[in-house]
Amino acid sequence: MSQLTPLERDILRACSADDVGLWEAVRHGQWNFPHASPDQIKEIVLSALRVLLTARLVDAGRSVARDNSYIRSDWRSVFGPGYDIVSWNLSAEQAIERIRREWDQLGGEPTIGDIVWFVSTTEGGRVLAEGKERNVLKETDT
Repeated sequence: MSQLTPLERDILRACSADDVGLWEAVRHGQWNFPHASPDQIKEIVLSALRVLLTARLVDAGRSVARDNSYIRSDWRSVFGPGYDIVSWNLSAEQAIERIRREWDQLGGEPTIGDIVWFVSTTEGGRVLAEGKERNVLKETDT
């Protein structure tokens, strides 16, 4: 059975508490793997995000001014005064490809506001509230 790694759990917990920018996911990767190189951290973080996105425990999106009427009702998490997060509505693989491409274009480590934000989904919150880990591979293969 495939369980969430400590890094995946850390990112999911952070996403359930607040909107999490890519830079924060990188910090969690650095804390979990203090001796990894920047390139290794990138791959480690992208792998963790792929698992969370594939299992639909988190969703990826961007921040926008709250006056946009197309914001999904389940994305009412506040980025800051007057902002919400809007889903990219991409598959996990499409989201990871986009993140990787834009991260490569940065030429360095993402900082606050760069590329993407993540929020816990209803399912991600349920998994945390119940204190259990899912068999991610089994549940996402269906």
